[in-house]
Amino acid sequence: MHLKISPGSKRIDRIPKGKYTSIAIPSSVEEIGENAFCRLTSLVIVTIPNSVKTIGRCAFAECTALVGVIIPNSVIHIQDGAFSGCTSLTSVIISNLVTIIAPETFYKCLALRDVIIPNSVKTIGYCAFTGCIALENVTISNSVTHIENKAFMRCKSITSLVIPSSVVNIGREAFFECEGLKHLTIPDSVEYIGTCAFSNCVGLLTATISYSVIMLDTCAFSHCTSLESVTFASLDARTPDEPIRGCVIGDYAFGECDSLKYILIPDSVTKIDENAIKFNNSLRIIDYGRVATLDMPNRFLTLNWVARTATFEHQLGNGDSCVALHNWPPSNDEVYKFDKTYDMEFSEMYAATESNTLDEVIDVSGIL
Repeated sequence: MHLKISPGSKRIDRIPKGKYTSIAIPSSVEEIGENAFCRLTSLVIVTIPNSVKTIGRCAFAECTALVGVIIPNSVIHIQDGAFSGCTSLTSVIISNLVTIIAPETFYKCLALRDVIIPNSVKTIGYCAFTGCIALENVTISNSVTHIENKAFMRCKSITSLVIPSSVVNIGREAFFECEGLKHLTIPDSVEYIGTCAFSNCVGLLTATISYSVIMLDTCAFSHCTSLESVTFASLDARTPDEPIRGCVIGDYAFGECDSLKYILIPDSVTKIDENAIKFNNSLRIIDYGRVATLDMPNRFLTLNWVARTATFEHQLGNGDSCVALHNWPPSNDEVYKFDKTYDMEFSEMYAATESNTLDEVIDVSGIL
């Protein structure tokens, strides 16, 4: 059944329920109102004319048969939940005048595969694409500065992601349970990575985090069970006129990343909270650079993990591990064991590999 709306109308309000498969919106319409076509479950095709400037809240929500939509370049505002629950929607073209992808705009569009965020958009809102489980390809333009809380939560099919150098803030659970994501690079513009931002990304293998990050919040990468290496960019990468602000790694930030073997933490990191790297039994190498504060309990040094240089608040003990500074990164036979407990009486410790005698001097002066 085809629905034809009377010409001359400037606004479309709630359409009575019916088994409409297609709708022709006249070119006089400037606003599609709140819930205008909500739950028209037979609607397959809709043509939005170039006269429309606003698509209202939940305007096409739960149109479960709708397969595609072109949002013309006349549209300036797309309000909350406009296409939420359109479970058959496979493609969408977004107007290049839209500045915000509003909260829940494409929430649980289960069949959506490809999205291009146009270069007019500055903010991708709360739950904008949450639960889009078929979403494979996301192109985020260089205009985006904020990726808000849960924006791409549970987009399980995303395998690659380029975060542009315009992004400053990645919100809480923004990419939570993006299980297909393999590799991640945080660009030099990002300052804040929110709580659980990449938590439960179980397919993630590597993460490179820029020196620009000020806060890596609680559980940011927790339960990334395939994550093997994390590298923080050195301050040497910044331009001379950029300020040194330092990064805090929050509580449980890398908690239960069971495959994690390497974390390289340079002088851009100034504080590591207690339990930041907890229950990671395979972790072997941590390079602390010039970390100012390690808020970690003694048990951190009892798991046979390896440190190169550090400012420890806790005593190094007999059997704890360190790596000779002239061999980096070490192979298995270059990991040295301390032969005694460090105390204030001396500033050097002797250590050895399993195959060598205690003849390697490790300088640990000033570490307490």
